[in-house]
Amino acid sequence: MDIKHIVVGTDFSDEADAAAKQSLGIARRTGAQITLVHACPVVEPPSRTVTTQWSALMQRHLSTNRKRLEELRVSMSGQGPEISHMVVDDVPDAGLASSATDLDAQLIAVGTRGFTGVKHLLLGSVAEKVVRRSPVSVLVARPSSNQAQGGYHHILVPTDFSDAAEFALQSAVALAAEGARIEVWHWWHSPYGGPLPDPESLRQEIESSTHAAGETLVERYRAPHLQMSFGTAEAPPNFGIQQRLTAGGDYDLVVTGSHGRHGVTRWLIGSVADATVRHAPCSVLVARAPVS
Repeated sequence: MDIKHIVVGTDFSDEADAAAKQSLGIARRTGAQITLVHACPVVEPPSRTVTTQWSALMQRHLSTNRKRLEELRVSMSGQGPEISHMVVDDVPDAGLASSATDLDAQLIAVGTRGFTGVKHLLLGSVAEKVVRRSPVSVLVARPSSNQAQGGYHHILVPTDFSDAAEFALQSAVALAAEGARIEVWHWWHSPYGGPLPDPESLRQEIESSTHAAGETLVERYRAPHLQMSFGTAEAPPNFGIQQRLTAGGDYDLVVTGSHGRHGVTRWLIGSVADATVRHAPCSVLVARAPVS
């Protein structure tokens, strides 16, 4: 994963601060530059009778946000990476996606408020919308003790053995700290949604071939400074990922693959990707390989 430019979306919240801090750590490791982006559309007045006052209100709001953005840039400067900032007149998901394209960035970083239940259904998630719209990799950052300053220390990489999933593993290796643990996991289940026709023999065949493929994959990326392992289990991927995150306890990053602009990799689609971004207790990187 070659990262030269990172777009960091911010709304000046604590969640956005986590994205900024983790991006700073990544930029220091990769030599990337950072552009802080505040995307906020100019809202039309509710009535033509209040255009003057409304315009003044919008100008004050824009001025305040520009000042806060400059203060954030200054607070992050002097720590290695080159940092710039810009305000975009657009909704966050579209504004961040277009900014990444315009700046030729390889990564967008955003925070998430982690809305659940009815509130999530009503408001959705800016982070999920950015993941769906972005043409490049997206880091959905959640606060962690190390904030990626020395790299991530315990990483989960779900795989379906596709090229996109392998790019996710490459990305995990690039962002791993010295001595980090990288766990590569594959979950499988009956494609018919029911019990296997010959459960024991077919299960043995699947597990044997999966272990062989997994060990071969891990061996390609094994390095002295990393602890790498492969695991497999019979479960739907979305359930398996959440179960592993709960059982593992101390993951600080999940890295999943994605097929460019056309959604996440084969089985990691729709509700599975949404569930991972929405419910993971740690940061999630949706790794999107560059389109050649």
